[in-house]
Amino acid sequence: MQRLVSQLRALWRLRIICGGSTLLWTLEQRGPRSRAFPFVTPGFVLVPMVSVWLFGERIKRPSVLDAACILVGIVTISSSQSRA
Repeated sequence: MQRLVSQLRALWRLRIICGGSTLLWTLEQRGPRSRAFPFVTPGFVLVPMVSVWLFGERIKRPSVLDAACILVGIVTISSSQSRA
């Protein structure tokens, strides 16, 4: 029962994170999308990580490579914005 409660709390935290990133995306739509992108895409990395922890799922190599590509994209876009 204790584990279920902690899993539900973690699920709510994830919902808050994803909801917050969606809200940021909505607020940033009036400006350049490249500024909002780094706030939205971590959800694509966080969801598989949380599913491993909550549901005991196994992450396969392609998923790890996908997450790495997403993170590289975030870093690239963020660094290009700081130079501009």
